[in-house]
Amino acid sequence: MTAALLLLLHLGPAAAGPDDAPLPAGLRILYEQPMQSFSLERELFEDLWRQWPAEQRARAEAADAATRYRMLLDHYGLHLDPRRGNDIPAAFSGVPGSPWTLNCLACHGGSVEGTFVPGLPNNTLMLEDLVTDVARAKGKERTLLEDGMLLANMGHTIGVTEATLFGELLLGLRQPNLDLKSVAGVTAAGVANAARMAAHPDGLLPLDAPAWWQLRDKTHMYLDGSVQRNHRTVMQFALGINDLVFEDGVRETLLEGDPAKLRELFGEARAARILALREAAPSNESFERDVIRDFRDAGLLERASLLRRVRTNGITGEEVRSWDDEFEAIYDFILDLAPPPYPRPIDRDLAETGRGLFNQTCAECHGRDTGSGPRYRPKRVALDRVVTDPLYPTALDQGFRDRLEGFLTFDGAIEVVPDAEADRGYVAPPLRGIWATAPYLHNGSVPTLEDLLDYDTRTARIEAGAHLWTFEPGAHDHERLGLQATYLTPADRTADPRLHDSERRGMSAQGHDFARDLDAKERRALLEYLKTL
Repeated sequence: MTAALLLLLHLGPAAAGPDDAPLPAGLRILYEQPMQSFSLERELFEDLWRQWPAEQRARAEAADAATRYRMLLDHYGLHLDPRRGNDIPAAFSGVPGSPWTLNCLACHGGSVEGTFVPGLPNNTLMLEDLVTDVARAKGKERTLLEDGMLLANMGHTIGVTEATLFGELLLGLRQPNLDLKSVAGVTAAGVANAARMAAHPDGLLPLDAPAWWQLRDKTHMYLDGSVQRNHRTVMQFALGINDLVFEDGVRETLLEGDPAKLRELFGEARAARILALREAAPSNESFERDVIRDFRDAGLLERASLLRRVRTNGITGEEVRSWDDEFEAIYDFILDLAPPPYPRPIDRDLAETGRGLFNQTCAECHGRDTGSGPRYRPKRVALDRVVTDPLYPTALDQGFRDRLEGFLTFDGAIEVVPDAEADRGYVAPPLRGIWATAPYLHNGSVPTLEDLLDYDTRTARIEAGAHLWTFEPGAHDHERLGLQATYLTPADRTADPRLHDSERRGMSAQGHDFARDLDAKERRALLEYLKTL
């Protein structure tokens, strides 16, 4: 059952920045308005270092408070937005003194050249570590939602998450109009979700978040171009179920009823157990949760009787539907975003040479540049042509797309491309701001644009089993254009999520050989051109 109660990850807080300039409405909503159930107090966040391995824990314990806070940000790959006017990480909604909840900027807010950029993929995010450490830190106080987080793999590689998995599993918990399913419906979805996760314990669809400013150039969203551009896709991550609660009437008896009433409802043995839990509980809320959890150890008939007396609890469909204006504002903010300009001098003559090479080599998929940047037109490139990791389009099915269509179109029409068409390949993305969006390919498996263009060297590494790399967060490689990566030998391969490993499921670094005929000088010119976009 708890496998159904997964994650609900989107939206979040911001007042005016230090100069009192108002933030865009969509960004303010992301910073200030919580729209999901996963929450934590600042004090809990500041104590998360206690969940770390012994050596890291000792360093944190010895540090002063300011250094320890910086260590927390670095450990989980979180960033601060100075315009916000406080030190709450951009990944969280909330204002000083209030609880924090995760928002879109956890994945879609990163830093480059020391500057936080909303909409930039967060290549340092350690989402799996963050959510599991929070769940463990809460101990018995965690909700069933947080229990579900401990069952799911949120991402096995730094900067890479299971974003589509979140949407797929959460959609299964809702009716097409966004209302919560009954306990029976949630239980059925949970069984299906648990089976799906058990079949792929290393994760389903590892994805590197796309840059938000790409959306302005697109007609359809996602790697397979399967969904017409719209504001409601953000809603997917506000669909979680955080707990089960007893029905009214039963709840009052549970909290305050005498032993006779409890025996009438739950039987002799269970009533005695409930009275013991009531005596030990610090609050009604934790007591109710403990009673529901305690039924896990009960017999089949007792558990069946529980299901008749509880209901799902979480953000209601009515609440989610009422946020349509907020989702519109966030969508408008995304459409208004522009990529950061390249911060160093550009050799314009070399870049002009690179523009010609781009038109010869890249324009068929990414758009021809006639003088003011590529004129992007979405094009789906067949899997047998691009030859990058095929997991994403082939892992989703028509059932998921049908649920997505119902969810997106509860009061209007939004096109969802049929599975048979979406499975054919990936839609080549726009390349504006590409210099800043390392790592590359949809799974973040290639650290620099030089590596992406130099197909033969990349392939040789893969064939030698040595396409394993790590990088220094915050350090940009201006020569190779991307992350300052260090390649390791096969002997260095571990399960450390701070290593990018092409042997992990969905993380292949193969394919995209379109520039393989360029020599080193031509690749240098093409890289110089890409800085101008």
